[in-house]
Formats: sequence, structure tokens, C-alpha cells
Amino acid sequence: MEIFVLVAPVAVPHICLINNHAKKNTMKNRRTIRHITLSIALLIMGYGITSAQGWTSGSLVSAGDPGQPYLNDGNYVSGLSAFVGDQAFAVINYPATSAGFRFEKFKVDEGFNRGCSAAQAQNSHHVAREVIQFEPDKIAVIEDRIAVQSGERTLHLSAYEINLDPLACITNLWDKPILAIAGTKLFSKVVLQDGSGGFLVLATAATLSDQNIVLIQLAANGDVLWSHNYASADNEQAVSMRIAANGNIQVLKTVSNAANPGVFKAWLMTTDANGTVLSDSNVSGSGSDAATEMTQTADGNLVLIGNNLSSNGGLFLQKINSAGATIWRQDFNFPNQTIRPYGIVENAAAELALICTITNTLSAEQDGLLMKFDASGVPVWERKIGRPNRLEVITKINVTPDGGYILGGQYTFQAVNHAYIVKTDANGIVKPSRIHGNIFRDFDLECTNTAGDQPLANWNVQAFQDSTHVFYGTSDLLGNYEIECDTGDYVVTLARPNLYWEPCLLQVPVQVGYLDTAVVNFPVQAAVDCPYMLVEHGFFRARPCDTTLMTIDYCNLGTTVADNASIVVTLDTVFSFYSASVQPSTVVGNVLTFALGDVASMECGHITLHLLVDCAATIGQIACTEVHIYPDSNCLPPNPLWSGAFIRADAKVVGDQVRFRLKNTGTTPMPTALEYIIIEDAVLLRSGNYQLQPDQEMEIIEPCTGATLRLMAAQEPGAPGNSLPIAAVEGCVSSPAGPVSLGFFNQFSENDADPFLSRFCLEVLNSYDPNDKQAFPTGFGEAHHIFANTDLEYMIRFQNTGTDTAFRVVLLDTLSAYLDPRTLQAGASSHPYTMELEGNGVLRFTFPGIKLPHSAVNEPASNGFVTFRIAQKPNNPPGTLLENRAGIYFDFNLPVMTNTVFHTVHEPWLKLVDVSQPGSMPTLAIQASPNPFSEQAILSMEGVFLPAATLRLYNTDGKVTRVLSFSGNQVSIDRHDLPAGMYFFTIETNGQVLGSGRLLAN
Repeated sequence: MEIFVLVAPVAVPHICLINNHAKKNTMKNRRTIRHITLSIALLIMGYGITSAQGWTSGSLVSAGDPGQPYLNDGNYVSGLSAFVGDQAFAVINYPATSAGFRFEKFKVDEGFNRGCSAAQAQNSHHVAREVIQFEPDKIAVIEDRIAVQSGERTLHLSAYEINLDPLACITNLWDKPILAIAGTKLFSKVVLQDGSGGFLVLATAATLSDQNIVLIQLAANGDVLWSHNYASADNEQAVSMRIAANGNIQVLKTVSNAANPGVFKAWLMTTDANGTVLSDSNVSGSGSDAATEMTQTADGNLVLIGNNLSSNGGLFLQKINSAGATIWRQDFNFPNQTIRPYGIVENAAAELALICTITNTLSAEQDGLLMKFDASGVPVWERKIGRPNRLEVITKINVTPDGGYILGGQYTFQAVNHAYIVKTDANGIVKPSRIHGNIFRDFDLECTNTAGDQPLANWNVQAFQDSTHVFYGTSDLLGNYEIECDTGDYVVTLARPNLYWEPCLLQVPVQVGYLDTAVVNFPVQAAVDCPYMLVEHGFFRARPCDTTLMTIDYCNLGTTVADNASIVVTLDTVFSFYSASVQPSTVVGNVLTFALGDVASMECGHITLHLLVDCAATIGQIACTEVHIYPDSNCLPPNPLWSGAFIRADAKVVGDQVRFRLKNTGTTPMPTALEYIIIEDAVLLRSGNYQLQPDQEMEIIEPCTGATLRLMAAQEPGAPGNSLPIAAVEGCVSSPAGPVSLGFFNQFSENDADPFLSRFCLEVLNSYDPNDKQAFPTGFGEAHHIFANTDLEYMIRFQNTGTDTAFRVVLLDTLSAYLDPRTLQAGASSHPYTMELEGNGVLRFTFPGIKLPHSAVNEPASNGFVTFRIAQKPNNPPGTLLENRAGIYFDFNLPVMTNTVFHTVHEPWLKLVDVSQPGSMPTLAIQASPNPFSEQAILSMEGVFLPAATLRLYNTDGKVTRVLSFSGNQVSIDRHDLPAGMYFFTIETNGQVLGSGRLLAN
């Protein structure tokens, strides 16, 4: 269900990741489970409603200016609309040059759906106070408008039509000034819709010596029909307002007088429909009461809440009739805590739900507090809302159609306010369930954690229920992970860094009950004994006559030691090597070699290089570096359908020509012709086909025009690894004075998808934004087009431009919903960091103890950066928009928000051939038993009969070790002389592969 709410923009809480090199893996299970822990611990008993789920959403549109006088009015939920069906709106107030509004739409069972900001006049500060949804797609916002120059505070009512299509977010229907009083500041409080379709507004008019209640009647178009300023000898503050069934207006106010300035009373004023006062009575108890809100109950009475100032500021809850007579009252004390009640609602069962902000006076911890009472005001339960060490203020509450509650307010992170919306179930629970466990290397192959087993850090785990409910966790240094989730059935999946690892069970189905904990451990064994070398690198700038820091991060994510490992670095000609944290073993021109020695399984390292940028480098030209780590072996057997052809591409400039070359470096001919394309800058210049024999080359010649020319070709289907035939040349001209088009080189992907190869290119620039986010490829055209299934590499740069050393830097980044968090791969970084992936795909990079000097002291050392790679979700359709930006936090200063980088998925330009062969037969589900096997394994295919089929068995070198013909739905494999180890099999019929899998002989 969706809700409309008026909210101040808030950044969704971002989450942390640790140097994580996990890659997407689709390998099937290779063995049955010997042991898996699924312990369910019931934490709390006795709550019956379990179907509704909870979620949280944050928003930070602008952090504002620290010098702004209205900074504290920024980034908070100023109103929540009623639900229309399953949807509602929030309006978020946020600080900018002057405050503005953001509209966000939510679905009750999904959370955030769409959002957009409304432009506001810049001559005033706009402080939204409440919202009313007067039609399903129309919202009215009451605001205090404060003139920037004079500081005059007036009341305005604005109406908006909501259309959250990305191309047409909202329409301002009208914007009406409703009251201005010279020498008086007006504070809006409530807006209601009356029975005639018009509006009622309640406000406080304040001078230096007096405060009065103001009531205003508006027509349906926002025009003022009448207004009353109720003069009084006392100070009166507007609290709340309701319209009775007979049309009378009931106003709750707090009253104090000069004779007793510290004593407050709650009064109920009743007027007729024209604002004429019918009664005005004290409804307080015997002490001092500061009322804060009122709600109308289904029986026609009123329930008030507030602080009992005579009882250490505790909470009072009081029910009165329409005449103001008390029906019942409850008072509650909170020792060592201060409480501020803000909102109260009645649910369908006549129970009352109250939202407060509560502060522990000993620890200064501040949270929201959701409390439930029966119809007599007797407490039923209470729930803290918030996270430790974070200040939460919850001020808005509404009942959701599923019986839960929607809450709005703000939380403070790093001294910056974020708007905050929380959905709970009917019992006040946000995430009622938890999945956690441990990931470890199972050396003794027993599928249990025993002495000597090794914890595996930085592995990602996904809990999948449906497309809406997908949650993530990352293992820590002890191999532990934790995922907060909703109730229901999940498939918990481990994302392995590569196919050399095999969990005892890759996917674990679990059922998580209400307030249950499911424990899912992942013992992981070596499926292939082989090193798997991964390398990433980057540098944060290339500026003529300057130095730059280049960093290389590498890991052995394989299962065995990488013997005599080494790294070869090839620098662009604009760079000159100056120094490195590890002395290179050889330097030959711009090629550096670093001897690493033996690198153990799961061991990682970091190398920094200082480079000099040529003073003659042209502004705008591309500067590329390449890093290749060895051994670069691939120990997986080749795809059985691969022909054996393998295509490589390169390019060179000869005179006034660019000569592209395609070469078949494989051992067999290409069986069919494949396509290639030539791109000039961002334009598809031409396409063609090629078909090569072993060692045969094909040359494609293009004239030098000053444009960036690029060759992209289809790789032979099923070829091992991820190498693509791609080559590009920038700035080739037919004459020295010829024009050159720059800025196009990074618009398309580089050929560095294999883990052992990293290419990184930046433009040479004199000036740049030191706190930004970049994406590679950048995409072509104004829409930054990329193709579906193109991986993206993001780079976040930061610089301490403050006045003191930054001891801690945090980067918060919420991934686009069209990216696949399971494929996240950490890249290079300037400094050590931790990285975590949590929730629905939120990253937090933390640089603890970074001690980043400010730029005035040491400009080069004041910079930092981090990169990461991630895949799109499979087959995003053309037109899909992928957006990302990050918040950069230096210690506890206001965040620096990066630019938003975006891409739009384009129709493919290059026809790619799938390795799978067409056929009507569906892919088979094959069960192997036993697996591992000692003497014989039986492969069974349920529900199918194959009249003539072939089983092929391959070893890890890709050699065929058995070929068995059979018919039916079962085939047996006898061990005989097969050595112990991992084997791969395929089931084929009529030349088509129907299924595949793995067997382990022990």
C-alpha cells in the first residue's frame, strides 16, 4: 500500500562494506548437506499479528549552510497524508539557499517508491508545518514563510497535484498568502479540510509581549473567507484542532499568564462553523500541563496528550468529552529520562498509539518511543524506534491499512539532520526477524566448524523473498554476518568470489517467523585447487606539471598459494615513475614489474606509486594505466560448447591511419561469422562481419580524423574468461595542426573484465571537483547511454578542504535499484578502509584513523579516493535510468554531497551470439547421488525420458574422461581408475546440452 506524506528530504541511511571482492556466482550445488545450522530462537512471545512488515527510509536532499538561521528546520517529515488504497505521501522540509519541499510516495508493503523536489521562491524561507491530502492526487501544505530580507513571518497555503512520473513530478496548483500581521510572527500548526471542501488553519500569532490563537477559514481554492485573532490577556499557544460531527470547531491550546509564568494549562475552545466562540474551558488536571496533541475518537470524544510539568515532566494521557469534562486520565513518570509526546491516533480496535521522543539523561541517547494503550489508557506495549548512538526525533504518526503504523520525523547523523520515515507492524516492530551465521573454510571437509577452520571475511550473503524483500549482509573478520529482515520464506544465498569455492550448500531455504532468528552457517570448501588473482588500481587526478598518487590493490581469492606472483604496470606516456611503497624489481621505460613472492589464499596487498605528469600533457587528453597480475591462470574447464577459437583485438597508428586488427589466437577455426562495429566518438560509424582461421588476422583501416575511434567485436561464444575484442585510439590526426575531439574515450567499456587485468583512464585536467563521484564507462550522449549487462566502475574522490586534520572519513552510497549488490567488488583506494553492504543495497566506506591533513597544509596528501565495480541486474530494458551519488562525511562536519552520476540503458549496437544452442527441450534438473562418491554415482532426471542421450565427463583441465550413451532418465558412472577430485558433466541429446553439474570423487 502507498501513502502520501509531506517530508523534508532525507538521505537514506547508507551502510558500510569491508574490502569485499565478491563476484556473482551461479554455480549449482555439488554436494548434499552434511550439516547446516538452522536454529530458530523465539525472542518474544504473545504477539499474534505477523503478516505486516516494517521498513525505514531516510532522505537528505540538502545539508544546508551552517550559517543559515533556519538550518534546524531542515530535513524533517513535516506531514504524512492519509492512505489512498495502499499508497501515501510524505512531505519533507529541507534547507537550501532557502528551505524547500520534497514529495515522496510510499507503498505500505514496500517503502519508498518515487520522490521529487518542488522549487520554491528564493526570497523567503519556506517552513512546512503540516499537510492535508484533499483529493487522491492533491496535497495542501501549510507553511510559515519568512522573508529573507525583513524576517517577516507570514502564513501561506499551497496546493500541489502529484504526478510522480520522472518527467512530471508535481504541479503547483495555487500558492495563497493567508495571513500577515505587521510586527507579529505567525506560526502555523494545523490544516484541516472542512465539510464544504474548504480548509481550516490553526496558528499562533506572537509578538514580543503576547501570544494569541488565530483561526482562518479558506475556500476550496485557498482564498480567505474569514479569520479571527482571539485576543487574550494570557499567553495562548495553538496545539491542535478537530471538527466535531455537528460542524463545531474544537481547538486545544496551552495557556499561561504573567502571574504564574511557569504554570501551564490545557484549555479547550469550541467555536461554531464561523469561528464564534461558544465555550472556552480549562481541561487540565490540578497541576501544570503542557498539551502537545489531540485526537478525536470514534465515540465522538477527544484524547489529549502532553507533559505533566508537576510530575518531573512525565507523560499525561487524558480523555474528555466534547464539553471538556474528564472521562479518564493516566499519568506516567520516566525516571532519568525526558519525554516529549508528539502524536496520537486511534486504530480500528479503539486502541490508542502514541509517538514520543525520549532522551536518556544519563547517556544522552535519544530515540523515538512508540506506545500502545487500550481504550482506557492502560499501557499495552512500548517500542524504542532508532539506532544506538544516533539522535532520533519522531513527530508524526498515522495508522496503515494493514494495521501497522507509519511514523515520520528526523534522525541526526554526523551532526546533520535526515528526514526519517518508519513503517512498523501492528505490534510496533520494524524488522521482526533476523538471519545470521558464520562463513568459514572447511579444511577437514566435514561441513562443520571445527578447530583449524578459517573464517572468511568480506563475503556477501543475500536473503531473497521476492523482488521487494531482498536483504544483504557481509561477513566480518570472524566470518560472522547478520541480516535484519521481515517474516516469511527466504532463500539465503552465499555470493562466492569465484567458482573455485564450493559451499556445502549454496542456497538455503529458511522460514523466519515473527521475532524469530534463523542461523545459517556456510562451510566452504575448495572445489578447484588454483590461485585466483584479482587486481584493481586507480589514481585521483592527472594534472600537468603535478604529481599524482596511484594505488594498486590485489588479492588471491583462490584456494591455493599463488607461487612467485608478480605485477606488471604499464604507464601512459604522460606519466613518469617517481617512487613507490614497494621497490619495483625492474623498470624498463614506462613498464614496472613488482615481485610479490608467494601470495597465500585470501591474502591481499596494497602498493602506492607516486607519478609525475608531463607538463606538455594536453588538457582533455586521456591518460591510461594498465596493471596485470600473475599468475593469471584460469583453472576452470572450458565450456563444452566453445569451438576453440579465441579473438583478440588491438590498434596502432601508422601514418595517417588507424589500423585495427582482429586475430584468432585459438586452435580451431571460427565456425560462423561474428559482427564487429567501428565507433567514431559517440557515433556508430559502420559494422561488418568477420570469420577467421587459427592465427589468421583481419585488418580494418580507418583514416585519422582527430576523432576517438573504437573497435568492438563479438567474442567467440563460450570462450574462457571475460576478454572482449576491444581497442581504441584517441586523437589521431592526419596533420600536426589537425583538430582533435577529446572527452569520448571513457564513454565505452575497457577490455579489463578479467580479474587479473585492470585498466584505468582519466582525462588530464587543470581543475576538478575534489569531492565527486565518477562512473566508468561514462556512457555516450546526453543521456549517458550504456548497454544492458555492462558492468560499472564507480570512483568516489574526496579532499579535506577544511581547516583541521580529518581523523575519520565516511562515505555513504545507496546503490541504484537496477544494480545487483551480490556482484559488488571492492576496487582500489588511497587509504585503508572497511566496507559493508547491508539492507536493500546500501554501502558505507569507513576510513578510520585516516588523519587526512587539510589542503592548506599538504594539498597532495589531503586527497583520497575509493573505487568499486558492480554489475547491472540482468537484462535491464532500454530506457532504464541508473542513478547514484554519495555523501562524504569528514569527522562530524556537514556532509559533502557528490554530484549524481547517471546512465540510461540503450538498445544494443552489437549482435552477440549466445553459447547455448536453440531447442525445444527444457534444461534438465539433474540429481547426483551420492555426491561425493567413492565407487559409483547415479545421475537421475525426474519427469523426463530421453530416447538417446550422451553423458560427457570432464576433469578440471577440460579433458573428456568419459563418454557414456544411455536412454531413459538415469545413468550411472563407475569410478574405476578416475583419480580423486572435481569433475564436470554434461547431458546432451541431438547436439544440445540439456543440463550440467559437478561430481566429486573421493
